[in-house]
Amino acid sequence: MSKLTCGTKQEIKPKLPGCNGVNNITCDRTYNLYIPNILCEASSHGSDEENAPFVPVVFALHCYGCPASAMEGWISIADVYNFVLVIPVGINHSWNAQFCCGDALQMKVDDVGFLRQIINDVTSDGRIGASLTSDAVYAMGWSNGGYLSTYAAELFRAVAPISGYVYDLQPLVRTLASREHARGPISLFMQHSENDPMVRITGCCTNT
Repeated sequence: MSKLTCGTKQEIKPKLPGCNGVNNITCDRTYNLYIPNILCEASSHGSDEENAPFVPVVFALHCYGCPASAMEGWISIADVYNFVLVIPVGINHSWNAQFCCGDALQMKVDDVGFLRQIINDVTSDGRIGASLTSDAVYAMGWSNGGYLSTYAAELFRAVAPISGYVYDLQPLVRTLASREHARGPISLFMQHSENDPMVRITGCCTNT
């Protein structure tokens, strides 16, 4: 099995359920994968799959109206801290995170399912040359991406939303509790400016 190239961003199309032979906007989806240079170094020293180094996986979720490339600043960080970086691409620069936003919300796109499939694909891909597990997958999100990191929190060990967080928690708690894939408590690191003009710290997107 040939290894994927490390040190270079690669565009990958996940194998989404129900999309075999189907060509539409909800099936024709991609994510960008970056494999840190440490895995190139391990491969050059002859590490086999059984002794492959353990590295975590981090998702970087873009904001509403932003291209996925807006999260490419995380590439250099992936090399410094040695993690596999995943930058998913939202439909028309948007995510369906129950309360926000854009075309993905209006179309009721299953973005949680999209992220789940990426996790399954990445953590089972022996071509990455690392020991990966779904128990060491993390997410950070900006604005609409922050909403999605919170909404899909069951998929991750910890989430870090930036300027995008669900403050009316009860509907979200009920939704998460009803999901068959729900897991235990999730760590949260939230960042939000007190004077954010778009997503108010007291709740999106009002003056209250």
